[in-house]
Amino acid sequence: MGASVTDLRQGKIKQVKNLGYLLKHWQEAEYIRFDSNTEGGGYMLAVLKSDKIYSTAWASEGVFFAWIHRPVFRGLELIYNGIKITC
Repeated sequence: MGASVTDLRQGKIKQVKNLGYLLKHWQEAEYIRFDSNTEGGGYMLAVLKSDKIYSTAWASEGVFFAWIHRPVFRGLELIYNGIKITC
């Protein structure tokens, strides 16, 4: 499964190429949610102020945490398996 953006206002789902979409729209992010799975990866949702949700699967939780510690996400709320923390 690839990355997608869901527009809540229009009810449309758009497939996007990769994480570049979120990096391009980082200023719109309200918070990011990551839920682990039993295979060592997980699923990420980024809720944007424009009533859009960016979503993608991660094969590795460790790679996600290395990726999310970018300066642009510093201070952003991260909900990790239901627990609120800060990037």
